[in-house]
Amino acid sequence: MITNLLQEKMNVIFNITSDDLKEFAKEIILQVKEEFETTKTETYVSIKKACEILNVVPSTLWRWSNANYLVPVTVGGKRQYKMSEINDILNNKK
Repeated sequence: MITNLLQEKMNVIFNITSDDLKEFAKEIILQVKEEFETTKTETYVSIKKACEILNVVPSTLWRWSNANYLVPVTVGGKRQYKMSEINDILNNKK
């Protein structure tokens, strides 16, 4: 019920019961669980490893980042690259 109203993106004010709220929470939990289970686990590699895999120098990665071609993410305070994006480049999908 609540999920349907949210999908319509309407601005509404309504009263809900605690049972409605519990049901909504269960729906959200099930959706997140399903998304988590169907999403493959992402792996990350360091700048050095990305350079080795792609056969490029760090300045190339820097240029690609500025061009939004291959943008690093910060994992544990270090710049790393998603292996899925590197594979896309290797397979000419990007």
